[in-house]
Amino acid sequence: MKDEIFGPVLSVLEVDTLDEAIAIENANPYGNAAAIYTMSGQTALETEKLAAGMIGVNIGVPVPREPFSFGGILNSKFGDSSDITGEGGLNFWTQKILRVPVVWSSVVMLGAFGSVYSLLLTPESFLRFTGLFRTVSPLRCPPSSVLEHQTQARDVEIKEACPASSSQVRRSHVASAHFYDSLSHDLNSSIYRWQPASAGFELHQALPTSGAWAITSFELSGDVFLAVASFFDGTSRKLNSRLYRWDVVADMFVWHQDLATEGAKDVEFLALSTSLGVLAFAGHGVDDSVGECRLFIWEPASRRFELLQVLATSGAYDVEAFTPASGEKGLLVVHEDDTDVYMADWQGDTLKGFAKIQSLGFSHGRDAEHVVWRERDFVVLCIFRDETSYEVDSRIFEWGSRALSEVQRFPSVGAFDAEMLHLGLAPVLLVANQRSGTSLVYELGETDTCPKLVCQRGDLATPKVYNVAAHFVPEAQMSFLAIANYWD
Repeated sequence: MKDEIFGPVLSVLEVDTLDEAIAIENANPYGNAAAIYTMSGQTALETEKLAAGMIGVNIGVPVPREPFSFGGILNSKFGDSSDITGEGGLNFWTQKILRVPVVWSSVVMLGAFGSVYSLLLTPESFLRFTGLFRTVSPLRCPPSSVLEHQTQARDVEIKEACPASSSQVRRSHVASAHFYDSLSHDLNSSIYRWQPASAGFELHQALPTSGAWAITSFELSGDVFLAVASFFDGTSRKLNSRLYRWDVVADMFVWHQDLATEGAKDVEFLALSTSLGVLAFAGHGVDDSVGECRLFIWEPASRRFELLQVLATSGAYDVEAFTPASGEKGLLVVHEDDTDVYMADWQGDTLKGFAKIQSLGFSHGRDAEHVVWRERDFVVLCIFRDETSYEVDSRIFEWGSRALSEVQRFPSVGAFDAEMLHLGLAPVLLVANQRSGTSLVYELGETDTCPKLVCQRGDLATPKVYNVAAHFVPEAQMSFLAIANYWD
């Protein structure tokens, strides 16, 4: 077929490779539109080689909307401009390649995009990183193997689930939540995998998410899960947050369950046993004065989370799992008016619910971090502002006699996040100051050189910082610092 026709006619050619198909397409003197159907992100990127004015991924008729024009390049779409829409009329004599948004028919997109992050330098749409989590590569470990998980809150030892002498491979990953790119809230969040060949993290999988504000990984009942908190899609905060499960054979996350949330700004998993746990979402209503924290309990029989309890709050920003050495299991809920301490009423595999035992009495908090130091339990509370200024002291509390007591204050400027970093012989505390753009590094002390609990020992320039996380990668025997950016 040598003429460009418009009608119910389809010519089919069978080829052996994608390169051969692209060569046939580009040999055509016309360039109106082209489309590809694939689950592979790497394959989708090959569409950049196509000589066509409109290119669709998993879209049969890639017709864009205003302000883009309807039309092609090469010998397609030259002549009268009366049917060209939007800016196309102004750019009639410009050969412009037009692309439509990618729509994935499946819940996952797989493919290494080749972007290397030796340190995870992130675009502005990134909001939060998970801690490092490890998975088993397809068909290399027995189904009974335990998948290990390293969280960012505690120093967890990585243990190999498979014999070192075998050919089985264990891989390290981190994930990031993407909220908004100035055009859309419907963005893919990202899974990065450590690649020994490039000695860096590379994009392994893109997850379809809408208004994703926070993300966390955890292990439960022998599976690795990834939970995504959905905050706002541009029109509503009543969005389903999403739960993914790692599929060993597919070597990627697959959709597992949607969870009804409203304005979710954080998600946290609290493990009660190897087969029982709670998934908590910190929610924001229409403004800072309204919110709730929704708790979902894992049901082993159905292998799904079901709504357990709703905790009334003002607009909630953060929920933190709190597991002191005394054996209690609890949650810290940071909301606009206060920070509340809830403890679980549970025994064995039965959880009745959570009861509030304390409010800390500080408003405008943004993050609570449980820190273990010398077998003592502390909570670092990042306070974003007071009623007049962003220059306000954040606080450190110590747990004892079923209550938190303030032990130290430290200066901060719009503090957004605190993280315990295990990057060397001694741990350090990093406090991210969103308003000043400088993160402060603290030594944990009560020593001759640092008589207080924490002493400042340095700072890092972190403009637009929202979240920080530290990762030790066993394959590389190296530690990395991830900095998620959002706004000035």
